[in-house]
Amino acid sequence: MTKRFRPWDPKQKWLLPPEITEFIPEGHPAHFVRNLVVEELDLTAILDT
Repeated sequence: MTKRFRPWDPKQKWLLPPEITEFIPEGHPAHFVRNLVVEELDLTAILDT
């Protein structure tokens, strides 16, 4: 079975929509979740398989 997991970069620019931060207002809890995932979540078990 082929792994289909791909890394996610929250600052990655898209053609449409331009950037996620343009759609979520500053101070929204979604930013906390995004930062927690980027900075704290250990994905080594997923990435090493």
